[in-house]
Amino acid sequence: MNTFKNNNSYFKKINKFSSNTRMLEENFSSINVKKYMKSIKDEAEYFTNFVKSRGAEKYKTMYAIYYNFDHDSNTINRDFVVNEIIQNANLLKLKKLIKENTGMDLSIKEIIMNIRKFDYNKDSGIRLYFLKDKNNEMTLVLVDLYHLVFPSENRNYQLDYERKKDCKYDLKNICLH
Repeated sequence: MNTFKNNNSYFKKINKFSSNTRMLEENFSSINVKKYMKSIKDEAEYFTNFVKSRGAEKYKTMYAIYYNFDHDSNTINRDFVVNEIIQNANLLKLKKLIKENTGMDLSIKEIIMNIRKFDYNKDSGIRLYFLKDKNNEMTLVLVDLYHLVFPSENRNYQLDYERKKDCKYDLKNICLH
């Protein structure tokens, strides 16, 4: 089923880049990680989330994340930091990538209000983007394996992309196991 309904809350970090950082508890009714679990590549945006092979560490990590969402309702609070999406230049990139992955053409306002960014504690490159709808159902809409959507200022994300652009193994294979 790949949705769960236990322990249905998480803490979202607000004002991450200010001295007024706080945590806000949010509730949800279910999480779907299967519907859009797949890989895409966009050369113009220097983005890929393909992996080298089924044996690649990122693939194994994503498989474990997928499994944990299905079998462990506390995985959000134990394994992720949930951050708000803030207005910045990369929102257009996120909008484009979500549309490529899901077909959803969200407005910038919808992205800021309804997308939740889950940063994985055990691998600083992995970010999961979830859409929270009006029924408080959350659906995975994008997987960023290499921290390429909102790259850090001190990282050469173009070089990171160049190292990964020839990977061909699709994350959708996780759902077939």
